[in-house]
Parts: sequence; C-alpha cells; structure tokens
Amino acid sequence: MSFLSPAPSARMRAVFFRSLGTMFSSGVPLVSALEMLAEQQEHPALAEACQGMARKLQQGHYLSRAMQDYPQIFKSFHQKMLMSGERSGRLNAALLSLAEREEKNGELMQKLKSSLTMPLLVSAFCIILALVAPPLLFRGLFEMLTEIGGQLPWMTRLLLGFSGFLCSPISWLVAGLGLWGISRLCARWSEEPEWQRRFLSLPVIGESLRLVYITNFVQNLAVMLEVGIPLLQALELSARGTDLVLMDEIIGRVAARVKEGEELSDSLAYAQFFPSTLIQGVRASEEAGRMPAMLKNLESIFRLELDQRLEVMTRALEPLILSIIGMLVGFTLVATLQPLLSVMDRL
Repeated sequence: MSFLSPAPSARMRAVFFRSLGTMFSSGVPLVSALEMLAEQQEHPALAEACQGMARKLQQGHYLSRAMQDYPQIFKSFHQKMLMSGERSGRLNAALLSLAEREEKNGELMQKLKSSLTMPLLVSAFCIILALVAPPLLFRGLFEMLTEIGGQLPWMTRLLLGFSGFLCSPISWLVAGLGLWGISRLCARWSEEPEWQRRFLSLPVIGESLRLVYITNFVQNLAVMLEVGIPLLQALELSARGTDLVLMDEIIGRVAARVKEGEELSDSLAYAQFFPSTLIQGVRASEEAGRMPAMLKNLESIFRLELDQRLEVMTRALEPLILSIIGMLVGFTLVATLQPLLSVMDRL
C-alpha cells in the first residue's frame, strides 16, 4: 500500500524534519525518535521510511546513509545536508534548516496553486455549462420549435452543434489527443533546457515561474553554505534541488568559472539568467564575508516580490475571467431565448 501512495508533500517532510530535530535536540536518540515518528505518521510511505531508517541506524549506519534507501521521499539534497551536519557535529541544525526549507517551499507551492485555482474552476464551469445545459434543458424545446416551423437562429444552431460535438465520441478522441500532446510537451519541458528557457522568458507567467526557481536556488544555497558545505558542491546540489534541468546547466557553467578563480557574482552575471539584485547582493557578501546571511535576506526579498507578482496576476485575471463568464452566459441566454421570441412574433 505504501508503494502505491503518493510521495509526501513538502509540508509533511517539514513536519518530519522539525519533529526529528526537536526530539534529537531534547536528548531523544535518533532510533527512538524515528520509531515514535513512525507510529505518529499518517502517510504510509513516510511511516515505512521511518521504520526502515530506524533499523538502519540500529545496524550502525548514519542517518544520511539510511535516507538513500528512500529516494522517492528524500532527495540527494536532503542526504548531503544531513551528511554535512553529521560530519560537522551540527545534525540538529541541519534538520531544522531542512524543516524551514520545506516549510517555505510548501507555502510557495500553496500560493501558486491558489493563484491557479480560480482560472481552472472557471474553465471547468464553462465546459460543464456548454456540455450539460443545452442537451438537458433546451434540446427538447428547440426540437419542438423546429417542428412548429421555421429555422433555428444561427446562434442556437451553433450552441446545439457545439454541445453535440462535446457529447460525441469524437470529442473524447480529441480530448485524448490533446492530453497526449500536453503530456509530450510536459516531458519535453522536464528534459530539454531550451524549452524551459523559452517558457521562462514569457511575460507574466514565465517571469513569475523563473523567480520561483531562482528563489528556491538561493534558499538551497544559503542553507548548504550555512551548514558548511563547500561552495562548488553547494552550487551543484542547490541547482539539483530546484528540479530544473536548465538550472543544472546554468550553474554547471557558473561552477566551472568559479573553479577557475572567478568570483561567484561575476560568474552569475555572465550566466545572464539571474536578476541584478542577486548579483549585487552576492558581490556585497563576498566583500563582507557573510554570504549565507546575505542569501537569506535576498531570499526574503524575492519571496516578497513573488507575492506581489502573484497578487497582480490574480487581480489581472479576475476581470478577464468575469468577462468570459459574462459572454458565455449571455451567448447561452440569447441562443435560448431567440427562437422563443421568433415564434412569439409569428403568433
């Protein structure tokens, strides 16, 4: 059953890391803490992972090594973070840093979902209205009016034809081909950096999503540098933690220039992907020697900017959505009432 269950969300992982870190800092052994968390977990895969990691610890393995057996739950980013914490004696700090990271990622994803909920609901409403209303409510009336005499208006015929098409098997075939095409596009998006670059360069939506990935990268880098992971390794793992192939490619070039002796700020500027705010902040932190603290401040700035972008995007979509609903409802009413008025004029 745990194999069939979906992977735990960022919020679930945040609760796990924070609970484990809190119990460990209170003096509870990791084995006992994992066993207690396994009993409390409602997610079956996470509960099974807690039990398995507890057994691994009893066999003498480190926590970071035990996590490697559950890649569907814990990413390499989590494992490297804990490995660094174990080596430096700051395992508790690493656990709490991971908890904070997962909490912020969960909040970010929730904001994105909330911004997209309204358009999706309206689209579903429009489809249901066009699919259900004419055949169930008005088709008999239209057929009766046709038998009485006269041709139905073009708007009524268009509404009935569109409704009939949606109810026919052909529409399901078209929908299936559309879903297949979307899945292919999503596959190309996840595999090809050039597609990702083009999409992220789009206005409004692309720019907002690009800021999401940059914020995630900055957060990852701040956390990894804070626990003592070397810069080159932190860059690679932070990019991988964004789950964006384009970010891996860009940071690969950045890391190569840093390895040759170039400053990180100059390497980020050369990539022509990151905002000037990040480049200037990194340059100032290089001079002051406080890069983790500066990266955390930059992350907060980017999150505020992202909140503003999502709010503006949501407000801009509201009048557009209301206009679409008004036009659809108005078209349906006119297409329904027009034949009735035509018959009444003949009487």
